[in-house]
Amino acid sequence: MKNPTLDILTAVDAIVAEARKSHEDIPEKLVVVMDSGKRRSSMVHGHFARLSWHDDFSEIKLGTESLARGAVPTLGTVLHELSHAVAFSRGVQDTSNKGRYHNSKFREIANELGINVEQDGTIGWSKTSVPEETQQKYSFLIEDLEKAITTYREGYQAVEKTGTTGRTRTVTKMHCQCPDSELSINIKWWDNFGRFGTCGVCLASYELAD
Repeated sequence: MKNPTLDILTAVDAIVAEARKSHEDIPEKLVVVMDSGKRRSSMVHGHFARLSWHDDFSEIKLGTESLARGAVPTLGTVLHELSHAVAFSRGVQDTSNKGRYHNSKFREIANELGINVEQDGTIGWSKTSVPEETQQKYSFLIEDLEKAITTYREGYQAVEKTGTTGRTRTVTKMHCQCPDSELSINIKWWDNFGRFGTCGVCLASYELAD
């Protein structure tokens, strides 16, 4: 059976190539990888890491759980991370607080690349959406990406799992005040530990999602 992640990466590479046609300052030395987006207090859809590979290649990482959102939100994530790449090429400081806070310069570049960003909590202009005009521009690539996303890492949505022992593990979600912070957890773990925790970023106590 063919590795399904190959088709996803091929579709994302095609999006990067299309974006580069109108934004030549997207770095040529750029790799796209996929990995878990889970963090202790949140779910990260993507990440840009400058010069993180040998020979001065930078990296865009896509959170594999977030592929469950579908092609259009994933396109938004790719364009969001490409906005960081453009800022890096231009020598623009688009974030602060160790890359968490997205400032107005990031918003300007993100708008150039065709996405809308809203101010959200402690991380600034980060909440991303893809307007209709941009969806039309990338429509044929959205279709390819939708076809390519035939699987994704579990964890973005609440599920119930049955292990090899036959015992059912009940899974729910918790969140703090950070945007996109919902995280799938074992309810037993929540009862024993999670309900006593607080987020190290927004300092809010964790709560169970509705």
